Amino acid sequence: MGLTPQKEEEFNIQQVTDEFYGSLYSKSGFRHMQPDRLELYLPKDQEKYTVTYVDEEKTTDSLYAMEQLLRKDKYAVFLNGNHAQIHIKTANPSGRKLLVVKDSYANSLIPFLLKHFSEINVVDLRYYEEDLASLANEQGIQDMLFLYNANTFFEDPSIKNVTE
Repeated sequence: MGLTPQKEEEFNIQQVTDEFYGSLYSKSGFRHMQPDRLELYLPKDQEKYTVTYVDEEKTTDSLYAMEQLLRKDKYAVFLNGNHAQIHIKTANPSGRKLLVVKDSYANSLIPFLLKHFSEINVVDLRYYEEDLASLANEQGIQDMLFLYNANTFFEDPSIKNVTE
């Protein structure tokens, strides 16, 4: 896509928990594991953006739902968990628009894309029931990124619906 990644020095890295147990921990029943930590990479040069959770008609100015750190699924701190569609409008003047089709693994990566796009539409096919081509046409989207855990990508029946 011709994007230049930001350097680690451009971020203030904030550890928000060292008590994160992911979905594999919950599914496996194996309880003798050390928890992971979650870190937020907050740009030192903070830009303004608006995050809209489309189905919920809720708007915020943060990618992070800090209250989720008090719950079991601490990973939901990123984009407040899973949603059918999220629209992010940034201050980037490029006019470049991105559609991210993803599972929950992408939630922690989305913040690294903000600097490169004016708008980002995020769709989780497990919950999104509309036509992706129509969304891309209506929103004038030029770029598309599929971002999935490999197992989810190969096993998720909602992806199959898009290709039929």
